[in-house]
Amino acid sequence: MTTPKRRSRPATTQFTEAAPARRPHTATRRASAKRAEPATHNDVTRDLALSRERVEKLARDLVDTMSRSDAVKFLKDRDAVREAIAHALADELRREQEREETVRKRMAAMRHAPRRGSQEWEQLFRALMNEEYVRDSEG
Repeated sequence: MTTPKRRSRPATTQFTEAAPARRPHTATRRASAKRAEPATHNDVTRDLALSRERVEKLARDLVDTMSRSDAVKFLKDRDAVREAIAHALADELRREQEREETVRKRMAAMRHAPRRGSQEWEQLFRALMNEEYVRDSEG
């Protein structure tokens, strides 16, 4: 039994500058085999978690913008207003993370939970998040 001979590339196309650079075939195969699932609401919000510095910058920018408006008059100094805004933003972000954690636990406890990342999972996640918002506004 004879083995088929491999064709080798001509030496001229291997090292010329005009030849386009090629990626190894195995890397392409590996990349296509690992298809990324669509980003879910959880993944997106986890990636958007704000640092303390970012929250403070947002509060500072908000105070600067409000101070330029004639419609806004500060009753306290700018630093006190900025600190109050930063505290409110951080508090709301913390509550948002708690809501998401509650929803994730509720979904994990379901007997027939949809597959994570599916459209059905996203719809259920949004519906449960809306319920959490209603619970927070009532209580």
